[in-house]
Amino acid sequence: FIGQEHILGEGKLLRRAIEADRITSLIIYGPPGTGKTTLARIIAHTTKTHFIDINAVTAGVADIRRVVEEARDRFAMYEQGTTVFVDEIHR
Repeated sequence: FIGQEHILGEGKLLRRAIEADRITSLIIYGPPGTGKTTLARIIAHTTKTHFIDINAVTAGVADIRRVVEEARDRFAMYEQGTTVFVDEIHR
């Protein structure tokens, strides 16, 4: 991951947490185009979790509830976790 070696480089804290599947929640912030979504996808891939991307501007409460229910079902049926990436949450 280019440009974030100080937190994602070999042996760094966030990288170790990702590799050990020890992230339960995480807030990623920064200007557009800095790789926030890409990092979230990398985390999901590395931890073998299902990835769901939600846009906070267009999603409603019903959408969030549906995602939570799907995540529960997926875990109950397959024991697979879900990484939920909520984009544009500040708006």
